[in-house]
Amino acid sequence: MRRALIAAALLLLPAGCGGNAYLSERTAETGLLSEESVWLHASAGPLFFSRAQVIAGNDDAFRSKLGLIEGARRSIDAMYYIFADDYSSSVLAEALIAAARRGVRVRLLLDYHSNYRHLDLFSMMQRRAGGEDALAVRFYNRPTREMVKDAAYLTLGCGQGEKLPEADCAPAKMAEIDRRFAGETIDGRPAAELNISNLNVAGSGLFLSGMYARNAGLMALAVQEGQGIDPARFQRGGATSPEELESLKKIGRLYLSSRIGSPVARLAARIQLAMAFAFYGDVLDPVYAAFTGYLPAERDRPASADREWEHATDFMHHKLLLADGVRLQLGGRNVEDSYHMRRNEMLGKYMFEDTDVVAELTAGGAAVTRSFETLWNFRPMVAAIDEIRSHAPNDYAANERAVAQAEAACTGEAEGAARDACLNRALTRRTEGVEAREARRFREMQEKAQRYRTAYRYRGSPDPSPRFDVDAGAALSYIENVPFHGASEAAHDARSLGAVNGEEAAYGKRMHGLWLAGLEDACRTATAARPQRVILHNAYFFPPSNLMRRFAEMIDGTIDCGHVTVTVLTNSIATTDLKVVNLFGRHAAKAFAEYYRDRHDPVRGARFEYYEYLGGAASESARGQLSLHTKVSVLGDSLIVGSANADVRSYMMDSNNGLFIRRAAALTARYTAHVNVLLADAARTSDVTRIIADTPRAAILAEDRATLRAEMARYRAERFIDAAQADRVETRMVEMLNRAYDLARAVLAGGPGSRRAEAEFNRLFKPI
Repeated sequence: MRRALIAAALLLLPAGCGGNAYLSERTAETGLLSEESVWLHASAGPLFFSRAQVIAGNDDAFRSKLGLIEGARRSIDAMYYIFADDYSSSVLAEALIAAARRGVRVRLLLDYHSNYRHLDLFSMMQRRAGGEDALAVRFYNRPTREMVKDAAYLTLGCGQGEKLPEADCAPAKMAEIDRRFAGETIDGRPAAELNISNLNVAGSGLFLSGMYARNAGLMALAVQEGQGIDPARFQRGGATSPEELESLKKIGRLYLSSRIGSPVARLAARIQLAMAFAFYGDVLDPVYAAFTGYLPAERDRPASADREWEHATDFMHHKLLLADGVRLQLGGRNVEDSYHMRRNEMLGKYMFEDTDVVAELTAGGAAVTRSFETLWNFRPMVAAIDEIRSHAPNDYAANERAVAQAEAACTGEAEGAARDACLNRALTRRTEGVEAREARRFREMQEKAQRYRTAYRYRGSPDPSPRFDVDAGAALSYIENVPFHGASEAAHDARSLGAVNGEEAAYGKRMHGLWLAGLEDACRTATAARPQRVILHNAYFFPPSNLMRRFAEMIDGTIDCGHVTVTVLTNSIATTDLKVVNLFGRHAAKAFAEYYRDRHDPVRGARFEYYEYLGGAASESARGQLSLHTKVSVLGDSLIVGSANADVRSYMMDSNNGLFIRRAAALTARYTAHVNVLLADAARTSDVTRIIADTPRAAILAEDRATLRAEMARYRAERFIDAAQADRVETRMVEMLNRAYDLARAVLAGGPGSRRAEAEFNRLFKPI
């Protein structure tokens, strides 16, 4: 009842009332985190449980997920950033279909960007399970209505076969777009009210398909055909050398081939264009200005339209499996072999070390279900599969396999009409419609699942990784970062974009609001007799400016934190799967190390230490480079296990979830001991606290340049850019690294102008 009263009070608060609306009076006055403040931040809580465990092992985590699915009797609700089509995920896909066929209602909410390329897999699952009423899949962060309209403008030609003067073209296209979009309704409501659209106008569907399939060539093809770009226009694009001009002419010919050649020639050109667009950067701006220069300044676009494009890659980063509303599993693991296997010959490039928490709830599960349903029904961002096939049909992207097979079949043919004829014949034999693609996906799922059962060497064997029981008297709360203002249980029609420091919870970033409050609470409760430990065991460490500012307060004595040790344990450049986070993150860490050196209060300031994982190459017989993917925070006697990274993106862009666990002294002690074992193992981790502080920035930048060059060599960038262009890429990267360092220094220093630096830091680096 108390939580219901608090939620009701939140609904009555005016918009923009600030972060203090989510803190109790006691917390606001003392900095001590009260139960009431936790409930204000939580989407569901308190949760009561009969049994709960923190799971470190990949095999244990997979078996737990499979057990939850196979044991479900009424419902399965799941949310994931990645749901792959590899071996272990195929076993789970089969289990979900089987659950639906025995009468369990299955709902699966997935990130649009990461899973669009598997659209046929999920439509197959729906069909095989008996339809949407049995198993429904929806995708999170659909294109907004303005994005669809922009895609339509980019791909809509002028007139019926006539070439209108450029001065008349834009108004004609705008009028046509307004006419076509004017009467659209969705769910019985004007689509404009929801700011979404399911229309496919001109080549907008092809353009969006290319965007979500991460295929720049498809996007380029859609724009080129709609705009009617003449290759000669490349010559007016600012080429500065004969070599650059020749490159542009070659790409222009590919565009021309895309426009007037055979279907196969268009597809072949698309593949080459995709590679060119990946590396040419500013050289291709005259054509790639389809995103900017080809959009009319005159079009009456809402002020939010540009920001919507900025947030086009806001990810569904939740990880949740909820069975019958009472058994849940969440943490950092996606549905993919890298999270569900030990190192073995079947694994891909990475084996992620991760952490999940599993709980059997006796009360509170209904609130977790309601929180799931809030996102499931959040129409401004969520689309069903049939809607996606309307506004971004994947037929063209899904047949890339057929194109590759056709090209392989015609390898011996010379260029020209004979090759085109061969490609046409080969493609005709191999192109698949959606039913054929779904049938193939079903066969592949069965084959991969069977291989997991017969070939995975550790199937059925004990997992040696640790498990940690949650204290019987612990208090659990389900916490989230959500894309809207207001209470999680309310119906929402409007999306919030980004966040504002100091108003984290009001902007839906409840995990970060609680994270900041938990750090202060650890400081306030620490004493000489009972010192506290803060551990950020997190895969990606490039903290947002609000977290940096809190660290500064813990260092310089603004908050009395003298009896606290803060340990960061994160990936090194050798172990991470996202090198860009390390490249930028260590320049912020460098600024922090200097602030710590110069401003640390020896009495009131916290002690900081920074560790990185060490890499180890995987052998061919046991593939899978070890990489950290865990997102666990120890905050004194509290613990957060969830999906949020300690980076700017998780704060500014992505949805996230986790369990906030309090009154769990035994659990935090055991997990702290587990981390201490890692820190003491010189073969697994390295203390780089002094290295970061003492290494000159010039040396760090030299290492960064070498890392970038190695990455460009690995991807054979010399095929697409010359030495001068590579130098410009490197120069731009160094400029941004310098900006990260300078802004981090300004954020840490505080004082006049720091709020502006905080906002700029978060805005610039949120996509990383």
